[in-house]
Amino acid sequence: MKMTTTTTFERPSEMSMSSLLLDDAVNATFSLDRRLCERKRKGSNLQEIVQSAAKRNRSMQGALELAESRNAIAYLRRIDGQTAFVILYNFMQRLHTSCDKTWKFEEFALAIYAYGHFIDKSASSLYFKDAHNDEMDKKVSLQQLGVGGGGQGVGAIQAVLVEETEKGSGGTGGQWWKQQHPSYHHHYHQHHHHQQHYHHQGGYYTQSHTHNPVTTMKQSYMQLTWVFHDDEAQINKKLPKELLLRIFSYLDVVSLCRCAQVSKAWNVLALDGSNWQRIDLFDFQRDVEGPVIENISRRCGGFLRQLSLKGCQSIGNNSMRTLAQSCPNIEELNLSQCKRISDATCAALSSHCPKLQRLNLDSCPEITDMSLKDLAAGCPLLTHINLSWCELLTDNGVDALAKGCPELRSFLSKGCRQLTDKAVMCLARYCPNLEAINLHECRNITDDGVRELSERCPRLHYVCLSNCPNLTDATLISLAQHCPLLNVLECVACTHFTDTGFQALARNCKLLEKMDLEECLLITDATLTHLAMGCPRLEKLSLSHCELITDEGLRQIALSPCAAEHLAVLELDNCPNISDNGLNHLMQACHNLERIELYDCLHITREGIRKLRAHLPNLKVHAYFAPPTPPPSAGASRQRYCRCCVIL
Repeated sequence: MKMTTTTTFERPSEMSMSSLLLDDAVNATFSLDRRLCERKRKGSNLQEIVQSAAKRNRSMQGALELAESRNAIAYLRRIDGQTAFVILYNFMQRLHTSCDKTWKFEEFALAIYAYGHFIDKSASSLYFKDAHNDEMDKKVSLQQLGVGGGGQGVGAIQAVLVEETEKGSGGTGGQWWKQQHPSYHHHYHQHHHHQQHYHHQGGYYTQSHTHNPVTTMKQSYMQLTWVFHDDEAQINKKLPKELLLRIFSYLDVVSLCRCAQVSKAWNVLALDGSNWQRIDLFDFQRDVEGPVIENISRRCGGFLRQLSLKGCQSIGNNSMRTLAQSCPNIEELNLSQCKRISDATCAALSSHCPKLQRLNLDSCPEITDMSLKDLAAGCPLLTHINLSWCELLTDNGVDALAKGCPELRSFLSKGCRQLTDKAVMCLARYCPNLEAINLHECRNITDDGVRELSERCPRLHYVCLSNCPNLTDATLISLAQHCPLLNVLECVACTHFTDTGFQALARNCKLLEKMDLEECLLITDATLTHLAMGCPRLEKLSLSHCELITDEGLRQIALSPCAAEHLAVLELDNCPNISDNGLNHLMQACHNLERIELYDCLHITREGIRKLRAHLPNLKVHAYFAPPTPPPSAGASRQRYCRCCVIL
């Protein structure tokens, strides 16, 4: 394909023309940036977006002009499925390697547009989601996920619409749809004249002064029915099911369920188990009950790899037993805040899910040592476990887990108050690859446990020791000597830590990025001097309630290498000895500062805040101020206002 100054093309052979057209369209779609997706959310139709991008991309413009010609459409329609699959599969591979998250529905619709002119009607019709339809999307999705959901096809969306209409949702949205989708109306008028006549006779495009999401969804459903009445067979023929399955694999739960409403063929493909390898039901937590989980288990089977049931408090042991039996290949399971599950769930996972690697049992109060013993016996590949606030756990359970899961890399036990040094030493002895540990509020931990942990686990990069009141500088010195990879340290309310311990830490742990030193009451400006010199990558520093910190400490931070390049968050709540002078030091050096906390800093004034905001206009400043004229109140206390909520 050669391009001239007038954007015309030499006519190659039929197959090469089709391939080049698709390849250019794919490259064009790949070049769409986030700003165009934002425009789509604000109402621009698909064709406008692609044409806007075409102004900056001559190759894309040529592809579009070629796509608008009858010959190109004919070539595209006759392209064989294998050629289309090769081109589009390569595109999917590029997209998959460039994105660090699942493909959103907007991007899916844009890509469908670029796949070919004959699919444009489908893409335009598919895109009927707006902010007002979130609750309806949930209902449609739950209907698909619930018992008997599979195979309902377009009938599921009809049921939802009837339900919403009976509640009194009236009005029309046809005029709004017509304005937002002119490209669809053009194709519809050109290719479906007889249906358009019926369309007008039925009063579909009527005058409207309000945008009713229920009516918009109903109109979308009507259009989908008409489009796929003629085009479904053609689309299925041109895009083989392997390719559609590949496309669907990038969608989340809601988008998959919406695609399942398009046609019977898409219902089968969208609900295929291979598309349900990663499921997150957090948005449905109040509605998800046992039958939903059982239906998912039957549908996904061995395909399911990741499942999040966070907050689904209606889920019990019976449903989890069914899940474990039906989905033996699951690798990641989040049961956080599922308060009804107990040791029976872990027993089922141990018996049927030997590939389990990540398990989150945060805030599951009925979990006991028996669960850890079962997991140790049946899930030897476990690498990450979260047992926070499982307050019935003791050292015996952790001992069994450490012996049975030697590949453990992350152990989070926040709020497990019965754990002692014995549990920490077992982890150190049997899990040498440990990288992250959270011992928040494990009040029985002492320097001895942390010392052995640091000596045997040199790969530690995240350590939380907050509210462990028995720890001293010996803990910090041991971490400094043996854990040079330390990246995050949280030690809130470790009231025995002093400048000596942090000096050792700053000297040896050069990779520190986040430090929470709130309520470390004994540290002074000397600690800030050492951190400024020794930790050039520091991004977040919390010094709240460190009452010995002064403006001199802030000056040292401002002079550090991290100030200009990395420091983004600084928390200084209730530091009574800092003043506007300290803020002056920060504003001159900390150009990347995004948030600063100054609650109850008695010597910080409004004028100091104004100067700081003038130098750093994007900075979020949180601080309490009494209003200039306090409003009368019945009580003795005055109202206080945050700088981010009230203009000074």
